Amino acid sequence: MLFFFKQNGGIIKAPQDVLVELILKTGDEGDLNMLECLYYGGLKNLNDFVNIDNRNIAHMAVFGGQLNILKFLKHTAHFDFSARDRWFHQPLDEAIKIKHGQYQIQVERINEIIELL
Repeated sequence: MLFFFKQNGGIIKAPQDVLVELILKTGDEGDLNMLECLYYGGLKNLNDFVNIDNRNIAHMAVFGGQLNILKFLKHTAHFDFSARDRWFHQPLDEAIKIKHGQYQIQVERINEIIELL
């Protein structure tokens, strides 16, 4: 389906708030197929989609421990991981806090995530 979508120039259009919710949920849950559809459907600058706390898909992927999403963002989407949320934290900052137990969550591959970021 993805090949068909790319080959035929598919474009995804929806209200900004709907796209933000969908993209952030995709990052948190690790739905790489959906992220690829969104990206190849024309949503190239994924940094533009942030929630009220100014968190983006990378922030959400770190909290969800979604290494596959972060790899796609880095290697395919050429995502800018330097964006800061309303508390001035970058995704890397959040990953380090998770590693050191500053959040009440555990992420299995946190060391790989930190290396990638």
